[in-house]
Amino acid sequence: MPSLVSNEYIINEAEKMISNEEFSLPGLSPSFNTRDLDNVKTAYNSMKNAEVHWEEGFAFMGLRGYAFFRSTNGNIYVIERYMGKLGRIFKVTDLFGNL
Repeated sequence: MPSLVSNEYIINEAEKMISNEEFSLPGLSPSFNTRDLDNVKTAYNSMKNAEVHWEEGFAFMGLRGYAFFRSTNGNIYVIERYMGKLGRIFKVTDLFGNL
């Protein structure tokens, strides 16, 4: 089940990067564990009716994690966190095509 992003820093930085269209290029995409890829569709589907600033994690690799994030514009993106800080942002279609 999606959860509200509790860190105001993550929300503000993500919204700023999204509004400036600072998306990571598809060629610079992360490598997910095969088990994590099994969670992608379920996590994405749970976000379809989520409210703004909610997220659903789907991949966790040590100090790095990935989650779907619903932005103020209503779209869903993939955010990367590294050691609690916002890393990169990806368009869902750049990583996973049409889910």
